[in-house]
Amino acid sequence: MESTKLPMPSPRLRGSIDSPWPAMALAAVLCCIGIWWGYTEIWNADQMAFKDHFRKGALPFSPLNFDKPPLYSYLNFVFSVAPREIAVRTFELVTGNEYGERLDYLSVWLAKLLQVLFACGSVYLLWKIVARFSGPAAAVLPALLLATSAGFIVQAHLISTDLPVVFFMLLAFWACQRILENQTLRAYVFAGICIGLTGAMKYNGLVVGLALPVFHYFGQTRGGLLRATFDPRFIAGLVSVPAGFLLGNPYAAIEFKRFAADLNYLFTTSPEYVGASGEARYDANLLQTLATDHVGWPLFAVLVATVPVALYLAVRDGRSGRAATFWAAASIALFYAVYFATR
Repeated sequence: MESTKLPMPSPRLRGSIDSPWPAMALAAVLCCIGIWWGYTEIWNADQMAFKDHFRKGALPFSPLNFDKPPLYSYLNFVFSVAPREIAVRTFELVTGNEYGERLDYLSVWLAKLLQVLFACGSVYLLWKIVARFSGPAAAVLPALLLATSAGFIVQAHLISTDLPVVFFMLLAFWACQRILENQTLRAYVFAGICIGLTGAMKYNGLVVGLALPVFHYFGQTRGGLLRATFDPRFIAGLVSVPAGFLLGNPYAAIEFKRFAADLNYLFTTSPEYVGASGEARYDANLLQTLATDHVGWPLFAVLVATVPVALYLAVRDGRSGRAATFWAAASIALFYAVYFATR
């Protein structure tokens, strides 16, 4: 009996299956459901979108306080507040009527749209990170899991920094990962700036900076640890971190005394005070909190099942790019696990 060969899918079909676009489209649809449900920005006490950037007696765009970095409020001013102001002024000029606060909903919708863009961008970056050393087909599943994870979709409706910091962390991780293939001064500086901008979005996002030394040391084929540590490119990358931070939070330098005082207060009170609501949102059982609130049980189950396999492959692969990616991600996850477990 002759065996029947199944027809191979066309290159165009394989390309669409292996691409990040289906996962990104799914993320956009899920995050847009309910986007019109009223003024949901007030549902989260940590919302950072609509701040007063022109207070009397203060410099323009000077933050009221530094308990949270201001980059997200700056982005929202450009993306949602300024367009609404332009629209209001234009309508008033054309019609001769005063609109007051009647068009404020435009800012809310634009801010939510920005959250959706951050969500789609995060899915795309995760796909890029996995696809670099594991192939596009292997990257589709993590992208789909992220696009459908519980906390990911919820945060798209709340105008807070939780979703944007995921995007910036993935961007910084991707920039650090590029060092393995592009060991130029420009690549190191770009990675450092991305890490700094992540910290300017949310302070604890700076933990993604652990990826920089991991990828740097994995990329060194000659010389010892000492030579790698004092590599001018690596030092330039480290110096670029505070430069990126100040790019997103310039008043940390302009008003350094106030910034230092607020940061010291934050570090002193954060073990007892979590979020602007004052209520601790982290369960004593970190794994249960991760599964039920942050990523959802499906993604958590996949993580539990695959981490031992990934650990085995990382040890077997030695200094491969895939192993470096695993150890960089593992170092960041371990830091967060220890940090939240000791709060």
